Amino acid sequence: MTRVLIFAGTTEGRELTEYLTGKGVLVTASVATEYGVLMMKPDSADTLMHGRMEEEQMAMLMRTGDYVCVIDATHPFATVVSGEIKGACEETGTPYLRLLREEDEEPESEMVHYVENIEEAAQYLKDSDGNILVTTGSKELGRFCEILGNPERVYARVLPSKESLELCEQAGLVGPHVIAMQGPFETELNYGMIRQVEASYLLTKQSGKSGGFREKIAAADRAGIKCIVIRNPEQGERGEGYYLDELLCKLSEITGEALQLEKDKQVLIAGVGVGDYRQQTKAVMNALKEADLVFGAQRILDKLDVQVKEKVSVALYQPDQILAYLKDHPGYRRIVIALSGDIGFYSGAAGLLKAFEAQSDYRIETLCGISSVAYFAAKLRTTWQDMTLLSMHGRESNVIGKLRMHSRCFFLISDAEQLRELGAKLVKAQNTGILGALTITYGYQLSYPEEEIVTCSAEELCEIEKNGLYSLLIEHADAAKTPRVPSMSDLEFLRDEVPMTKEEVRALSLCKLKLSASSILVDIGAGSGSVSVEAARICEDGFVYAIEQKEAAARLCEQNMEKFMLQNMEVIRAKAPEGLPKAPLTHAFIGGSGGNLEEILKMLLAQHPTIRIVINAITLETVAKLTALLPTLPVTDIDITQVVVSKARNLGQFHLMQSLNPVFVIAMTGSGEEIL
Repeated sequence: MTRVLIFAGTTEGRELTEYLTGKGVLVTASVATEYGVLMMKPDSADTLMHGRMEEEQMAMLMRTGDYVCVIDATHPFATVVSGEIKGACEETGTPYLRLLREEDEEPESEMVHYVENIEEAAQYLKDSDGNILVTTGSKELGRFCEILGNPERVYARVLPSKESLELCEQAGLVGPHVIAMQGPFETELNYGMIRQVEASYLLTKQSGKSGGFREKIAAADRAGIKCIVIRNPEQGERGEGYYLDELLCKLSEITGEALQLEKDKQVLIAGVGVGDYRQQTKAVMNALKEADLVFGAQRILDKLDVQVKEKVSVALYQPDQILAYLKDHPGYRRIVIALSGDIGFYSGAAGLLKAFEAQSDYRIETLCGISSVAYFAAKLRTTWQDMTLLSMHGRESNVIGKLRMHSRCFFLISDAEQLRELGAKLVKAQNTGILGALTITYGYQLSYPEEEIVTCSAEELCEIEKNGLYSLLIEHADAAKTPRVPSMSDLEFLRDEVPMTKEEVRALSLCKLKLSASSILVDIGAGSGSVSVEAARICEDGFVYAIEQKEAAARLCEQNMEKFMLQNMEVIRAKAPEGLPKAPLTHAFIGGSGGNLEEILKMLLAQHPTIRIVINAITLETVAKLTALLPTLPVTDIDITQVVVSKARNLGQFHLMQSLNPVFVIAMTGSGEEIL
């Protein structure tokens, strides 16, 4: 059976020993002190040895133990020991693997001063005043105090072992000058010790995450004292070293065992709620507390300042940027991506999930948050399950179209300028009769101390100046009266000498199109735009492209679009098929083809194989051409209807029926097959 020798005097060494033993690998673990034995869990290794060894003793152990490799998991500052282990491996021909400690980023602060060794640290502090809290261990305390020349200034935090206490005494440190505790420690406890000993300086090693380096720096920063840091001799110098996941891959090659961390890197996508940190769920609070690294937009990190100031926090939120950062900084294990509000409400969570699910190294979890709509509804003492939810935060929204059809609409607003622009649209829509009476309530800086909730008119929205985050609820009682079928009269449109599809034919054509709220329609030969306008009102979540080559008609079409305040419609001045948009069309209406009917149909079906098409034809020649063409096209569900409409007109005290030109309405659906 495979046997491995681990010099395991560190947290990483102990964890690796336990992991390999659990995987059935025979492990001989060597620790230098009895205290190191106490820190090992029972049965964590097949064989546990303690006591310091010289290089020759190490070589003798390797010769007699039949080890497939030796893992050096000693402290990164134990360079002498590492050199002896490596020398013994070279002498015996045993593969040597160095386990690297996960690094912390170097803090950028004027209050942090780096030195290369304990001697340089002592020289730097020799001419200073004030107490020094030393957290570098006991081995070099004697040398430090000797150079410093005044042990009374020194308070040493060391391991609670007999050896450590003896070394403190030899250095001249006794009584309250010795703090015997096993770390690492949270920031609060570090800060408490600094205050207790009235330290003006903190001396530490760049000991990485498992050594509590970040928490020491944070405590010193909080206390406003200078931190002297002895650089990690391995920092940035990987050499023969491996991080844990890399080392396990190497061990798998050597031992033939399947050794791999089961997605030990966790990425947690969390909604941190609306407003300040007090709106977070307990689960999110715990996740932030346990995180190694926190990503988020700068405004999110600013509001989490209380929680992330002791963490590594990076102002990134785009998936590709986050993945690139993690690739360059592979040591982080517990990563939180903080998103505003709830991850299911106009959030970047969907893009992040897609990006990380393609990465095999990460275990993905999600945590919901309190959304602005839930918070706002609670403040208003109302429900939100019947609200239509919309965002104008960095995106277009069909505001008037939504309000015309829905009685309660909730909007996320970017800023006061956008609020004023919306107010102007609402005023115009009310004045022109597109919208009826409105009840408008806005929430400003929800959950922050400056929070305001105000009910106002559309005109008053136009006057708002205070910048900040806004939420908006608009209630439109008349929306319940809005017809859900084609119902516009010809008299509602601006008219000219431009041809227009009459309302009865228009209604039938729109019904044959079978539009949904999210349909994307192209109206070819749009004329005055009557079909486009009514379709845009139906497709509140979709879009309508009106193609018209004649300038007078295109101008009239735009005027009708503006009259009805349609934000989901565009007029294209072009001839089809050249002017067809690149959009993913679902429907097409052809009111005029300009002699290019065959080319238009073939291009539509080639680009959108399942598109629904409705054609209006007046002349028999067009009908004859189309009926001959249909068998050659990949279409199904063909429906041909002739419409003859007669409308009454007044003649004195009588009503005389007057016939309009007969129109053929031809409907079909692309079969999905390729055009031959």
